[in-house]
Amino acid sequence: MMRIAAIDVGSNSIHMIVAEARPDGHFIVLDRAKEMVRLGEKSLTTGRLRKSAMDRGIRALKTFKSIADRHGVTRIRAVATSAVREAGNGGEFIQRIFDEIGLRVRVIHGREEARLIHLGVAQVEDLDGPPTLLLDIGGGSVEIVIAEKARAPELHSLKLGVARITEEFLSGDPPRAKEVARLEEFLRAALEPALATAAKRKVKRVIGTSGTALTLISMAAHRLGVHPGSQIHGLQVPAEAVSRLRRASRVRDREGRLAMRGMDPKRVDLITAGRFSPTSSCAG
Repeated sequence: MMRIAAIDVGSNSIHMIVAEARPDGHFIVLDRAKEMVRLGEKSLTTGRLRKSAMDRGIRALKTFKSIADRHGVTRIRAVATSAVREAGNGGEFIQRIFDEIGLRVRVIHGREEARLIHLGVAQVEDLDGPPTLLLDIGGGSVEIVIAEKARAPELHSLKLGVARITEEFLSGDPPRAKEVARLEEFLRAALEPALATAAKRKVKRVIGTSGTALTLISMAAHRLGVHPGSQIHGLQVPAEAVSRLRRASRVRDREGRLAMRGMDPKRVDLITAGRFSPTSSCAG
C-alpha cells in the first residue's frame, strides 16, 4: 500500500498529514504535524512575504519532510494558499522550498482551496443529506462552501482571514468600539452574498474545519460546561453558544483571552478577529 503525505502551506500555519492509501480508496492516518509559522505576517497588507516568515516556513517544511521520510512516504502533495498566492515574492519562496528541500509546492487559487475543503470534509462527514455550510477560517482567506447531496453547488473564497482583518481593523487590545463597529459593517457587506445563499437553501448545520473555528467551538463548549479535552473533532455546540463569544470578546485583552477555558495559546493574538469573523456571522 502506498504511503502519502499532504501538506498545506497556509497563511498562519503549515499542516501535514501522513497516510497509508488502501486499494479501496480509503486511507489510514499515520501521523500529523502542524507549525504556527505566521507566514502571512504583514504580507497580507504589504504584498510581500518577510524573510523571517519565509525562514520559519522553510524550517517547518524541512522538519515535515524528515517526518515523511521516516514513514517511508513515496508521494508528497503540497499546496500553498492565500499568503503565497498574493505575495509579490511568493514565487521566490516556492523556489527556495524546492532548492533547499527538494519539495514542489503548487500555489492554488481560492475556489480550488474551497473545492479541496469540500472533498476533505466529505471523507469524514455525511454530506449526502440536507444543505450544510462548510467554513474554513484561515489567516488570509475564508472559504465558505455549501454542500448538498454530495455536491458543492456554492464555492466562495473571501479575503477575510484572521491575520488580514487583525492587521487592517484591530489595533487596540481589547479592540475599541469604533474598530469593532467598522469591522462588523465590513463583514456584513462582504459575507452577505454567501450567507444569503445559505439562508435561501435553509442551511441548518455549519461545519468548521480550521484551527480558528475549532478553537471557538472548544471555547463555546467550555462555556456550556463541556470539557472536550483534545477531542474537538466532531464536537457539536449550538450556534448561539458560538455567537455569544463575539459579545464576550469586546472587553478582554490578551491576558483575559489566555484565561478563557478552551483557548489555544497559539491563537490568542488572532482569536479576537476569529470571534468577529464568519463563525459568529454564520452562527447568528
